[in-house]
Amino acid sequence: MFTKMSKLDDVEAMREEIDRLKKELNKAQKSAYGKLSFKVSPKKAISVYGLQRMPVTLYAQQWQTLLRCKKEILQFIEDNSEDLAWKEQEE
Repeated sequence: MFTKMSKLDDVEAMREEIDRLKKELNKAQKSAYGKLSFKVSPKKAISVYGLQRMPVTLYAQQWQTLLRCKKEILQFIEDNSEDLAWKEQEE
């Protein structure tokens, strides 16, 4: 009987550790958003990680076009801020 109880305790301890690791992983994934990183994709495009769950991937020329329009994009956001959805940043 003592060995069965020991095995049950081991299983319970393992479950608790799994739960702890899941919570830690979720917290790490959430905190990764907002921290940007860049990679060259297999198709030679630029992928930006950290904006959302999936990377944002565009070719270099597309990024250059967007960056040339930075003032217009910022003005558009300002002009339409009441109509846009805003996701709250988690700390």
